[in-house]
Amino acid sequence: MLQTIETKEAAIARVDRNANEAWKAAIASSIQRTAERMSELTVDDVWDTFFADGGDENTSTHEKRAIGAEMDRARRAGLLIATDRIQSSRLGNRRWKARVWQSTLR
Repeated sequence: MLQTIETKEAAIARVDRNANEAWKAAIASSIQRTAERMSELTVDDVWDTFFADGGDENTSTHEKRAIGAEMDRARRAGLLIATDRIQSSRLGNRRWKARVWQSTLR
């Protein structure tokens, strides 16, 4: 189990290091705006906000899973609290699982 956690953390750190800085800033802004209007959210909700705010392929990064690092950064900043709930993503592949986060801004 410890090896799995370390591998996951290493993968998150790697995609974060390689993510486009403009994309990271845009996603961070989308996380905050989503957390301001919703008491609970998932990355699906953040993607909805990102695209509604004009995010597009010009504000992109090579690895969309880098959003996990941004969600964790928001947690460390005190914007979000990770819950123990996971739900199927409504975007993309239904096998993808999305953590439910609690906003501290509502």
